[in-house]
Amino acid sequence: MVRFTVLFSIFFCLCASAFNCRDIHSAAKPPVAYVFIVDPYSSGNQLAPAFFKDGALPIYVRSNLALGARSLKGIHPSDFISDLPAEIQQRLLSGDKTVIEQAIQDAMKHLREVFEKDVSFYIIPGGEAGVTLAEKLSAKFDLPTYDPRAIKSHRSKPHMHWEVRKAGIEIIPMTIAHNAEEALHWIRHGLGGIEKAGGVVVKTGTSASGTQVIPCYSEAEVITAVNSILATRSNFGLENKSVMIQPFVKGREFAVNSVSFLEANVLHTVITDVWEYFKPAPPAYGYEVLLSPDEIPPGLLDKHHGVKVALKWRKGPGHGEYFVTPEGNIFLGEIAARMYGAGNTDISGASTLYGQVRGTVDSLLHPDEIISRSFKPYTLTHRAAVVNINAPFSEVPLFANRQIHSVLEKELGPDLYKAIYFAEDGERLNESTNLIDTVAQIEIRVPNEPGSKEKLNRLIERVNELQNAFWRLNP
Repeated sequence: MVRFTVLFSIFFCLCASAFNCRDIHSAAKPPVAYVFIVDPYSSGNQLAPAFFKDGALPIYVRSNLALGARSLKGIHPSDFISDLPAEIQQRLLSGDKTVIEQAIQDAMKHLREVFEKDVSFYIIPGGEAGVTLAEKLSAKFDLPTYDPRAIKSHRSKPHMHWEVRKAGIEIIPMTIAHNAEEALHWIRHGLGGIEKAGGVVVKTGTSASGTQVIPCYSEAEVITAVNSILATRSNFGLENKSVMIQPFVKGREFAVNSVSFLEANVLHTVITDVWEYFKPAPPAYGYEVLLSPDEIPPGLLDKHHGVKVALKWRKGPGHGEYFVTPEGNIFLGEIAARMYGAGNTDISGASTLYGQVRGTVDSLLHPDEIISRSFKPYTLTHRAAVVNINAPFSEVPLFANRQIHSVLEKELGPDLYKAIYFAEDGERLNESTNLIDTVAQIEIRVPNEPGSKEKLNRLIERVNELQNAFWRLNP
């Protein structure tokens, strides 16, 4: 925690002077709205420019949860336009929930007094870490973004499954265990043993994100997994007091991304994009492919909408992950009240006619657009894939090799949409065990025309062949 405090102090000093400021008193009228964005990292760093483009001013808020250097690097303070006194802005970046709450109240009061009229405000998460604080603050100030009854179920994996089950939707069997003994008792008596279950997945219940998810195929592996999770904190610095356990589900895995707007008790949902995951060695991520609407398994979109209704969605994005068994059964893996992560929202929006970033803005500022698009299939203009580069276990040190980029440009040509590198050239790499540890993401996009699916598969295969060139043995 000391290391995080030092990191944050350095980061705050750098970003406090990085905001674009304007003379608020010279403005003829207030903006369309002020949007407080909590922890705008990962794909959330695309929100501030999008809101600004539509006449709303984004305000940066930093939550109380720990963020690593990779996430902090993804925040772009210069995208925010500050209409606030410096001392209020500083308190919004304090990371203290009580201080932030008072700062938001003071910010609203200040802006209303300046314009001498009512001003519209919203509080939304930019990334996974910001979900709970954004929803609690939204409820505190009676803003219509989130239902306060659903706050826990939007980040806690156990709570979201319990709420979905209460709504009559079948879920994967699950339990909460506080130690390895409790875990083994449930596996033996609730599932009939680990062999009969085909293996189990042990995961932290503190957040909806792809970390600390461990497949186990023996009781010894279960003991190791439970003890390792309980002995550590989550990637946001939260204490792991329990684990969630579910039997391993065989089948295909999908990500369903959407935006919603609640009107007259009817939840209008726009499906912006659906991806299929390919994980050769779970939980490490391999690659994901953007699907054409006619490739989406029957019933998957209805399931996603039903889950959002069960979890009392009102406005904004949702990123859901689902399993589809060979028999066609569909089960929720998890769902988060945020956009798809990393650069996936960018390539998704560029490959369809309506992306999740645009939809998130519309869900707050232009709800009629959501209503008019709800329940209609998206248009796929390009086939797209994101290949995750995973560093292997190595007895000798491995170091990031960004010089691979020129090779990618030559091999992929115009079909290389973007390469996102998470490690600096020459940086020491750790083994990739989850999405947070990936070395890079390579985004590929080809026009949707006859033969494009086969071409995309060939490009994915070529990138995978180049994986070992993303690291070297010397710094």
